[in-house]
Amino acid sequence: MSHLDEVIARVDAAIEESVIAHMNELL
Repeated sequence: MSHLDEVIARVDAAIEESVIAHMNELL
């Protein structure tokens, strides 16, 4: 279960990083 949580956390971080980069491009 902890492995799944780690994977989800990494995916969330990657998505957040991608969204922030996209927002910076728009600004």
